[in-house]
Amino acid sequence: MITHKRSYLCGQMNDVLDNLESLGAEDLRDIIRKISDELDRSNEALFASENARQSNDEKLRKANDTIRIATDTIRVANLQIKLLLLKVLGINLERRKLPMPEMLDLFAGAGIEITTEAAQQPVVVTKEVKPRAKRKPEENRQELPAELPRVVKMLDVPEEEKVCSETGKPLRLLGVAVTEMLEIEAPKFYVVRYERPQYVCVDHPEEGVCAMSLPNRIIPKGIAGESLLAFILTSKFIDHMPLERICTMLERSGVTLSRKTVSDWVISCGRSLEPLRLALQRKILESRIVNADETTYKVIQNHNKGKPVNGYLWGFVGDRKYLLFEWNDGRSSSHPLAFLAGASCEWLQTDAYSGYGPVLAAYPSMLAVGCWAHVRRKFAETEKIGESAAKPYLDLIAELYAVEKEIREKKFSADDALTLREDKSLPILASLIAKANHEKSSHLPKSPMGKAIAYMENHWEALIAYATDGDVEIDNNIIERAIRPVALGRKNWLFSGSDTGAQTAALVISLVGTCKLCNVDPAKYLRNVLRILPNFKGEDYADLLPDVLANTLDELDKLP
Repeated sequence: MITHKRSYLCGQMNDVLDNLESLGAEDLRDIIRKISDELDRSNEALFASENARQSNDEKLRKANDTIRIATDTIRVANLQIKLLLLKVLGINLERRKLPMPEMLDLFAGAGIEITTEAAQQPVVVTKEVKPRAKRKPEENRQELPAELPRVVKMLDVPEEEKVCSETGKPLRLLGVAVTEMLEIEAPKFYVVRYERPQYVCVDHPEEGVCAMSLPNRIIPKGIAGESLLAFILTSKFIDHMPLERICTMLERSGVTLSRKTVSDWVISCGRSLEPLRLALQRKILESRIVNADETTYKVIQNHNKGKPVNGYLWGFVGDRKYLLFEWNDGRSSSHPLAFLAGASCEWLQTDAYSGYGPVLAAYPSMLAVGCWAHVRRKFAETEKIGESAAKPYLDLIAELYAVEKEIREKKFSADDALTLREDKSLPILASLIAKANHEKSSHLPKSPMGKAIAYMENHWEALIAYATDGDVEIDNNIIERAIRPVALGRKNWLFSGSDTGAQTAALVISLVGTCKLCNVDPAKYLRNVLRILPNFKGEDYADLLPDVLANTLDELDKLP
């Protein structure tokens, strides 16, 4: 159209030039005005066409961006679906042995399709299989503990068979063949009967009766002895049995108890053990290194019309020796702030949850330490879903843990551990952050790989802090291991019936976990500390913590 107008204007100009002598001034002005108007209209059409082209280019660019974003979103969603399938299959995402590809096809009939390039690549796992040396039958049998009592049953041949059938001479004893079997005796109940002779003066009866007083007990005037209470606490908080199941087990032994009665006993034990909670908290606040983490724990609160409240058990470990859980109905920073008020610790090791930020801000002398197990877990999850880019990171992290293994096996001191980390760990850490900085732009921010790199970069200062102190661990696994029994119990008894019940559970789990940290038998400890507490005359209840009683529990067990 613009070309046609230009031809038309050229034709008009030629006509004007041919008849120029016959045209007047007014005619020339009219012709110039018409030509000018035509030029303006042509320019407007040209500008409109250019704007339309630019608009179309912008729409095309936006469409391409939309397609790219949609493609990236689909790719990330496919990776997340694949990760969820691995979790549904119950595959350990931190073990670096890839699952069979056909296992991921179990849900193919559900309409879930994994089409990413990485997911379609074959997974090849090579493993060197070494022939197992055949062992002798006696080597396969486990030796039974020597401290267990033995019940000897003699199986001897009759006297008439102890002579030779040919000569009639007595057979000579060569030795005794011994075979041992492990047996178990069901819980055996007994009744302790206190008999207190009472004396009175015949001549002065007004002076009253003279008799020994009963020893103080956890439950005054109750029928439960300390060994039974320890058995109930052990069954619930170590073996993770609900109280209803414990009552059923006791009933098979001839003792019938209601769940309500047993529940009241557990609460009473919690009240008696309260001084130990305060002692544990004081020890943690005095510790140089504190590990912290939290886990969900449901509680039925009366003021919430019987609906479970998804609260939290906040766990703290001091100097790898003292563990304390406290229940709270929220996950805000107010609880760790209140718990750690006045703490003198130098290091606070967490999983980088933002709730601990205000604690570090309130105590500038308290330094943050990260957890490399969380970093490794994120890269391991990424590798499990076919992202081969995660493997170099996992290899470098494995080298960091190899250094820590050497420290543990050789039992290095803190100074020696620090020297080894400076020589071996720091160069590995430098390689890790350099690799992350170089590759982060090539991964989508919301992809598992992008998130893993971002997590490591965002918390880098806390993650490398362990390499500056030989006493600090590389990860926060010590508190995560303490949380595992909580998760097992949560699957069995589901929830606590009240705030008091949750606090009691937190305290008993804390004492059991502290026993494990100190290599103390938790059942034996509970049995003895429940016996000591009612009659304790000391000033410091820290004298009754597991690390102090560890060497005296065997002697205490022998006391009547």
